[in-house]
This record gives sequence, C-alpha cells and structure tokens, in this order.
Amino acid sequence: MKSRLLQGVVVPFITPLTNEGCCDVDSVARLVEHLVAGGVHGVMPAGTSGEALALSPSVRRRVIESVVKSVDGRIPVVVGVGATCLEDVLDLCQHAADAGANAVALHPPPYFPLDQGSLRHFYEKVIAESALPLALYTIPSFAGNVISPELVDQLAGHDNVIALKDSTGDVAYRGEVIDVCRRHGIGVLAGDEMSIVDAARDGAVGIVPSSGNLLPAQFVELWKLCSSGDWQAAYDLQAELNGPVAEALARGGWLAMMRRLKGGLAESGLCTHYMAPVFATNPEKEMVR
Repeated sequence: MKSRLLQGVVVPFITPLTNEGCCDVDSVARLVEHLVAGGVHGVMPAGTSGEALALSPSVRRRVIESVVKSVDGRIPVVVGVGATCLEDVLDLCQHAADAGANAVALHPPPYFPLDQGSLRHFYEKVIAESALPLALYTIPSFAGNVISPELVDQLAGHDNVIALKDSTGDVAYRGEVIDVCRRHGIGVLAGDEMSIVDAARDGAVGIVPSSGNLLPAQFVELWKLCSSGDWQAAYDLQAELNGPVAEALARGGWLAMMRRLKGGLAESGLCTHYMAPVFATNPEKEMVR
C-alpha cells in the first residue's frame, strides 16, 4: 500500500499578496494558523486557487517557502508545480523539495492541446526525476488537457505516484478513476467542492475545497460526517456551504468566486484582498461581497 499522505481535507492554499503582487508573508502565517486551528489535514499551495500561473517565478517560490515555514511540519504541504515547460516543472519540483514540502501536485501542461502519448511522456519524465512523491491533477477546464482513465492506470503504478486530484466535475470519470486508483493502492481527492458528499460516497479519500481557506472547521466537519456515513447531515451541511459559492459562480465564474473568497478572508483579517495583477486593477471595487 502506498503512502496515505493525501487524505481528508486538503485545502488549496489561497495566495496572500500585497498591492504590488508580492507574497504577503505575514498573511501567509495568519492563514496557515487559521487552517491548522480548523483541523485541516493538509494544504496545497501554488495550485489553481493559489493563482500560481499568474505569479512571477520569484513570488511563487517565496509563497512556497513561506507556507512550509509557517506550517512547520504540522500538516503535509503539497506544492502545485504546474507549468507549460517541462524544465520549469522539474525546477519547481526541486524547489519544493529544497523548501521542505512533502509532495507535489501536477496538472497537464496548459494551452497546447496534447494527446495522451505526449502527456504520458511528460508525466513519466517528472515522475522519474522528482525528489518528492507526486499527485496527478486533472482539471481540463483550466489546463485544457485531461488525464484519461487509461493514462491514470499507466501512471498510477509508479511508486512515486501517491494520489489523483480530480477537478473534472465529471461523475462518470470520477467513478472510473476511483476504481483505477484503488487497484493501485492510491486515493482520489475530490476537487469539485460542490459535490463533496457524492464523491465521498463514490469512494474519494479526501476533498480539496477552495472555500476551506475561509471555513476550514466546517469542511472538516463535513468530511467527518461523510467518513461516518451520516449522509443526510452531510448533504444538509454541503447545501449550506455551497450557497455562497454557487452565488459567486453564477455572477462571474471562478474569478468571482476567488474575489469573494479573498474578500471574506480580508474582512476576517486573515489575508489581503489583492489577486495577481492580471486578474484585477482595482480589487476593492471588484471584490464580490
């Protein structure tokens, strides 16, 4: 059986930024303490919710170093290392290892439409060279490329592959890759926070909710209800947690959700409301309340 490092509530860490787009180290520390106090089982900085591909290389590395330092070994840190260039991915893997992270998570290279053979070459190169265990991460709505169940089956047999984060929102795909991963002794983390309970009933071993940055204890409670099989209470709590997310998504998709989330964190004194400069020129006016 492979490592069960990735299970439970793994929060995709929001990146606290200054108004100049730099890493706000003090806010990183506050947000980490908030998450640890909420009982989460891990954090995943530099992913989609962390705005990683919109950050400069130096800011991205500073974020990782700050998160690892603030966590101080209390929970696993799984670093997003997604990039278009293979060499950049390998450099990010090495930096994560040098910083003291526990694992990396890697989505397919974005922008270029790739076939499964190209993706297999890409992943096998990273798997072979990464000093840290690797979680596969499929999010076609952002990356444009999907890791097919057949490719998951081919990659999951490698000792260095420890999980799959599924953010496809595809129920049939989720069921298929859960079965595939189970055969290889690894688990699937549900990245679609709107369907956490259904994913848990299908056999997901954990969840990766963006809103967990603001409400970590509530998502930990939701996972406990799922783990104990108290499905009706879990569905009731999920409906309560989904309300603000669904409203923000309806108003402007992912960007509106992120603005609302950062706005809530700012109002709680945990994080600035600034996003990476490419996303907002006047975040105080654009913040979704």
